[in-house]
Amino acid sequence: MIRELGVVVDCSVPTGNRKADKKIQEAVLLETMNAVLAGSGKSIDRDAFTALQAMTGFNIRAFTGNVEKLVDFVGDRPQITRSDIVAALQRTKRDPVYALTGAVAARNLDDALFYLSTLMSEGLDAIRPEQILVAILNQIRKLLRVKEFTAGSHGSVWFSGCPYNQFTAAVMPIVQQFDAGLVERKQQWQDQLSGADLDQDLSPPKKGGKKKKQTATDLSIVKNPNNPYPVYQLFLSAENYTKQELVQAFEHLSRADLRIKTSGDSRRLILEEVILGICKRAQ
Repeated sequence: MIRELGVVVDCSVPTGNRKADKKIQEAVLLETMNAVLAGSGKSIDRDAFTALQAMTGFNIRAFTGNVEKLVDFVGDRPQITRSDIVAALQRTKRDPVYALTGAVAARNLDDALFYLSTLMSEGLDAIRPEQILVAILNQIRKLLRVKEFTAGSHGSVWFSGCPYNQFTAAVMPIVQQFDAGLVERKQQWQDQLSGADLDQDLSPPKKGGKKKKQTATDLSIVKNPNNPYPVYQLFLSAENYTKQELVQAFEHLSRADLRIKTSGDSRRLILEEVILGICKRAQ
């Protein structure tokens, strides 16, 4: 009877970071806030709501508790302002590590240090310094890979300020070809290495035998061909660095890795220094 007459109502909320996901999350929080404020005689303007959302993130229980706390905090005043939120609440939002790596890619030193601080201030849930270092390393590798593309024979399709629509139509197909070439070279290297220590079977391949499937590599620029926007952002971020600066970033990361593993220096200080070394611009 349930299958025949019932209706499934999906009340889940997407937790991703896409624009569409954030729009739905914001709508749910706004509805939650209005429900808590109903009957209290209080109101929160748009600027204050944005600050509240930044403090709490998408955590409905914490968000609801904070709105209730603000209602009590302002007393007889009908308007809850941004200054009330700053005075009454503590930031509990948990930032993802990609917020830090995105700030490094954007060469935004202030944001990068801010996100480093929040990531390392979460008590038992704090991310380990080694994980942060690897995340930054992977971001630098991606940026250097983009630099390799733009400096090569394929790179003429990209130019600074390229519109997104033109990027998806003209640049993305060439980038995918570029990635395919790397995957093919990787497969050739693996085949050569696998045959280096083994007796070669020189007999011709069996008729109808299956060809080895080429495996993707973590150096591929395009991870999801159906979602070109992150790739576009990666190309824009690569404009913030020269190739030499990205190579120097590897040197900063290598020294930081050695210090984390062998010295008793503050892990946070080491990471702050490596971010400063990467993000600072030449005078």
